Amino acid sequence: MLSNRIIGSAAFLQMPLETQALYFHLVCKADDDGVVEAYSIIKTLGTTGDSLQILVAKNFIYPLNQEAVLYVVNWGEHNKIRPDRLVKSIYRPLLLKTLPALSLEEPKPRIDVKDNSRRLVDSPRTAEVKLSKVKYTPLKEAESPNTTEARNAGDISVLLERTRGQLKEKGII
Repeated sequence: MLSNRIIGSAAFLQMPLETQALYFHLVCKADDDGVVEAYSIIKTLGTTGDSLQILVAKNFIYPLNQEAVLYVVNWGEHNKIRPDRLVKSIYRPLLLKTLPALSLEEPKPRIDVKDNSRRLVDSPRTAEVKLSKVKYTPLKEAESPNTTEARNAGDISVLLERTRGQLKEKGII
């Protein structure tokens, strides 16, 4: 989602279209903390370094290092992520080192995970394992004992002939 307040502002609309397109791609590719590796995006779009410099000068992005790792300044306004869905950025230490005043939301445990191993980590309770009953399904009346024997023996030709006959009866072939 993109904020209309940001992309509809005069500062944004006065930028060249190439720069606007670059910003859209950076926002779309940013991780949950708003950090994005811009090098591949710049190469894919074929944009110049001027577009990146315009975004920095207009305070839409903030460079974190010399390897084109960027922070999208208004990323939090563009995207709202529930704390139980949040995944920390691999660049979080770099982000906090470069912008120490930035407050980032901490991820919370997911409440919808049914996996026992995850539940053991997330809560002090022990996981309960429930065994379900195996349902018995009797053979259909259309199946003959020969077909069942052929299936058990792995003879596919009998099954193919039976299926071909059923398709002919229904007028499919």
